[in-house]
Amino acid sequence: LSVNTTPKVPTNKMDRQTSINRIIKECKNLGLGKEQCAYVLATTEHETNNTFLPVVEAYWLSDEWRSSNLRYYPWFGRGFVQITWKSNYELYSKLLNVDLVSNPDLALEYDNALFILVDGMKNGRFTGRRVGHYISTDGKNVDYVNARRVVNGMDKAQHIAKLARNWEYDSRVVGAYAVNKDVVDTRGKLITIPGKSAPVGINEPIDGVKSFTWGEATKNGTRIPPNWKVTKNIIDVAQELQKIRDHYGVPIKVIS
Repeated sequence: LSVNTTPKVPTNKMDRQTSINRIIKECKNLGLGKEQCAYVLATTEHETNNTFLPVVEAYWLSDEWRSSNLRYYPWFGRGFVQITWKSNYELYSKLLNVDLVSNPDLALEYDNALFILVDGMKNGRFTGRRVGHYISTDGKNVDYVNARRVVNGMDKAQHIAKLARNWEYDSRVVGAYAVNKDVVDTRGKLITIPGKSAPVGINEPIDGVKSFTWGEATKNGTRIPPNWKVTKNIIDVAQELQKIRDHYGVPIKVIS
């Protein structure tokens, strides 16, 4: 078998925002629920170092290093979740009707990588565990920590779970999964917060902190943080307050 091992740059690059929107759309097209989509995005954010573009395994090292150190070379990791081993390249060659075995770098092409990401997590093709094992489509059962087993054991599980909680309340995800316009409108007035990639609603929880909203932190949008450092402090305080509220089981009123 002749395999093309010449490093190849994907031809269909795009900006980060467009890629995020494409991933959300693919999740919806393949029937994933909002919380499942949030976990797909969190996984992508981690695996691609926040670029949201297909990458090569150990991309910071040379191909010579990969050929000497990866026992599954030349079928090393490529894509959003970096599929490995010849058997997985054979599987997705059949599913995509694209010869990934002879030309593994085709797994870096955006449309191919996108399908592999969402299909693989939905159907358990990476580890035998589906995202639905840990996160139900209706969002009633959510285990963002153990959902890491869908891709790679428990490696960085807590970190990715935190990312998923943020994505669950991201306006792009909420808006995409809204049943109708009225659902979107429950976010309230939109405000721009330094460090946030998209506007947030004053009724939205602060980065997944379920009991405290951006409206409470900004006096209904009239006191906007001047920079990311202040935004980060707000998020940190909200997370600590949530722990206190969960401990005592009663609401906390923040007056200043």
